[in-house]
Amino acid sequence: MLVTAAYALRQAQRLGAGRTAARLVNQALLELYERGYGKEEARKMLGFAKWVYEAVSGFRGRPEQVTLESLLKQLAGSR
Repeated sequence: MLVTAAYALRQAQRLGAGRTAARLVNQALLELYERGYGKEEARKMLGFAKWVYEAVSGFRGRPEQVTLESLLKQLAGSR
């Protein structure tokens, strides 16, 4: 988990994008590690993070203004 957290941060630095997402992934992985969770929980969290990142990437407007309500409306097609 710690290697994955470091990798996420390094990729964001290298690519110059996704720094906020990488910090959140890093924080979540560290918290899972500190609480004694294993690979299965980390895999679930990473899958969820990927889904959210992809969903928000297609959001119209500024990503920092995305709320769960606005995301659900867009996904449902009612913008």
